[in-house]
Amino acid sequence: MDSTRYETTQKRYTRELNRAYPTQVPANLTPALGTVDTLIPSFTNNFDPAQFTSMFAKDSNAYTNDKNCRDLAFPTLEMRDPAARTGCGWWYVPNPTRSSTAAYGTRRGPMSPNLDSMYGAGEWIWDSREAMQKESMKVSVKLKQCSDIQLSPIPNMGWCTSTNRAVLTDGKGNPAFPNDSQSDCTGTIITSAAGCNPVPPNLCSNLGIPSPDYSIRLYTQEECNKLGGNYHESGECLKKGGGSWSWDCRSLNGPAPTPATGGSISVAGSIPSRITSTCTDGSLTPSCLRSVVNLQCNDSGSLSQSLTSGFAGSSNAFKDAYSVLQERNFSIPAGIINDGKLTMSEAVSAVTNIRKLANDSDMRTSGAARNLCFGNPFDMCAFSNTATKPFSSACISRAALAAGWSPNGTAMPSKNMRVWTVLSTWGDVLKQITAWKASADNPGPNQLDYVKKVYGMTVTLPNRCPSVKLRRNCDNFSGWEEELPGDGTFYAGSDFKDDASYIIVPAGATADLTNGSGQTQRVQGPGEFSFCSRDGFNDNVKQIIVFNTLRPPVSPFDNFVTYRKYDRIFWNNKTYQLTETIGAAGYAPDHYSAGYLWKVE
Repeated sequence: MDSTRYETTQKRYTRELNRAYPTQVPANLTPALGTVDTLIPSFTNNFDPAQFTSMFAKDSNAYTNDKNCRDLAFPTLEMRDPAARTGCGWWYVPNPTRSSTAAYGTRRGPMSPNLDSMYGAGEWIWDSREAMQKESMKVSVKLKQCSDIQLSPIPNMGWCTSTNRAVLTDGKGNPAFPNDSQSDCTGTIITSAAGCNPVPPNLCSNLGIPSPDYSIRLYTQEECNKLGGNYHESGECLKKGGGSWSWDCRSLNGPAPTPATGGSISVAGSIPSRITSTCTDGSLTPSCLRSVVNLQCNDSGSLSQSLTSGFAGSSNAFKDAYSVLQERNFSIPAGIINDGKLTMSEAVSAVTNIRKLANDSDMRTSGAARNLCFGNPFDMCAFSNTATKPFSSACISRAALAAGWSPNGTAMPSKNMRVWTVLSTWGDVLKQITAWKASADNPGPNQLDYVKKVYGMTVTLPNRCPSVKLRRNCDNFSGWEEELPGDGTFYAGSDFKDDASYIIVPAGATADLTNGSGQTQRVQGPGEFSFCSRDGFNDNVKQIIVFNTLRPPVSPFDNFVTYRKYDRIFWNNKTYQLTETIGAAGYAPDHYSAGYLWKVE
């Protein structure tokens, strides 16, 4: 074995096969599997080596189990039976800007070999308590003040008054990991944001006044300066190191007065008309919502990014990814999209559900959710030709513009979506885009209509050859008369009446007639032709092609056609025109005797 092949084989064994793997079990493998491994349960009865070596086989429930694991927002003691050899472990990503995830595997590693590329570099933790401890510490450092514990995606997060930081509790007010100095708390643990006490009144200096709803304290610029804070025109005074004097000093407000019937509470000297605190239920600011998102997702996700300069609905990247989730009838609260009118718990729940969709079995859905949550690249319009409707107007518009359409076209989805909703597959959409542009770019009876659909332009084409006249009766003396204007292909029933029986072609024009049986008749102007003069043509002409006699349409060379003067052909990747009628078929441009009559254009 050469060195390159040896190294490749070694890498495969160490990176891919160093875990439980589906295989056919040789008979002599059974005794080897009886070797005791102290880290996994022993088989005492009904030992099945096939089962032992097929934990991740495709006919097992491994893939369903993996999806169920990925739906877990955080590790818990109950996420796996402690005695189980397979189950949910935790892929811990220490990078605070990226999210960790649960995944299906064994103590040796996850079933999926690419968690590092999907979520970030990390470590596989099989012990549930260790996973809980590490993940809770990662989340806790993001919680900067006591009231932030309501933002935690992990239940039972509290605030330690002695260390002034968030810690995970056992649900009864005690630290979940008292044996670890960074997770322990020797003081009181506040278990809800409502219990976060404001600073002592003496630090607030009795400055400011209550807000109209008595929820926070309001200040003048001078009063906020005395507290060493940053003043906002709303009257709120924020702490320079994080937090809010308006919130922390709210105890000075006392109980809110009860308004008289039909009246309202009035506070003398109230400054602002628009009062919100940074994270107040029912009036969550974009920055507050972003902090909620970043606890479970990355700050590079399109949802987090959309909240940097307003609510999410102002971001096209967010709207693109969200439109895909709407195809699955998934909705994000309007408060995140438009106005902040939702509660903290509603916001946390919405982000948790988006993160769950990032592991959805539908690749399009999971791709959109990963873009929203983690910032993974995602093209909302990456359909296969067999993908079935509905298709968004944004994707159809993108495809049309890429094909050369104008945004002003009257058939663009923004102006006429009905012509697209009747199409069943994405392949049908692309075909219509291509066909309509070809109709707009090439001469034909409806070219001007398609120019308007594709380019949004109303134009009048120059008459490149004289018009021809059609009449009803073979005698040319009675009945209706129609005119076919200039170059083009015209069809019975739509462009002229079915019972046409006479044609008049002026000088400079030529008309090729085709009947219902496929027979043809050429009329070169100046000339006339009575359809009754030839069997099969009267009331049976289905197509008429009119063209300038000197510039007929180009067609591929046919060895069985007798060509006439001015005919044009496409042969060997070149266009030729005949200078004189040859009078027989079979004379190509390379023919030794008559080929010279064809001239390259």
